[in-house]
Amino acid sequence: MIYRKDIDCLRGYSVIAVILYHFKIKYFEGGYIGVDIFFVVSGYLITSIIIQDIRSNSFSFLNFYERRIRRLLPALLVVLIFTSILNFSYLTGDENVNFFKSILSIILLYSNYWFYKSGSYFAPINEDHPLFHLWSLSVEEQFYLAFPIFLVFFYKKKLLKMFILFFLLSFFLANNGGIFKSTYPFYDGFQLIKTPGFGFYFTPTRIWELLVGSFAAIYLIQNEKKINL
Repeated sequence: MIYRKDIDCLRGYSVIAVILYHFKIKYFEGGYIGVDIFFVVSGYLITSIIIQDIRSNSFSFLNFYERRIRRLLPALLVVLIFTSILNFSYLTGDENVNFFKSILSIILLYSNYWFYKSGSYFAPINEDHPLFHLWSLSVEEQFYLAFPIFLVFFYKKKLLKMFILFFLLSFFLANNGGIFKSTYPFYDGFQLIKTPGFGFYFTPTRIWELLVGSFAAIYLIQNEKKINL
């Protein structure tokens, strides 16, 4: 895949927006939207990589997951080790246990479920957890585990229709899970899932954002060379 500076710039803007939000900088009260942008970019990149590998008959599940590990693991380990050293000196016994449980959840890719138990992302208590932001990494990695299998299986077999179906299901869950307001143009007072945290933390309610990026990737690939999706 050809390197694109604009994609890296978009990533940078999204990270800066989140950072400025956490520093409570004026006019960046909605800076957490950077997380949503990051999911869209991830969906675009991963779909582009897999489809281009499939088209060139070079796709391998082993190579795909190995590349993901090489890309993410070194930086993640540095963050976890450095943060653990800094926190060990001032956390109490119970707090240390809790902290290292959160590290385990990050390594095993279920930190979004772990942090879900801590309550809202916007709760003051969560502002003090140095690894809280890694909940989104688990969402992405859970998606990466299943998505290549799905993409390979449905490639050239009503792929676009399946994408639309999963997009609508995820969008519906997200709306009723609390990620969107239940006012116009959505249904007032109609909520299938009563816990707002579900809509924020869980992978099924974030898939629609990743698929927005997938739609963009498919559109660009189809314009490059017509393929039957």
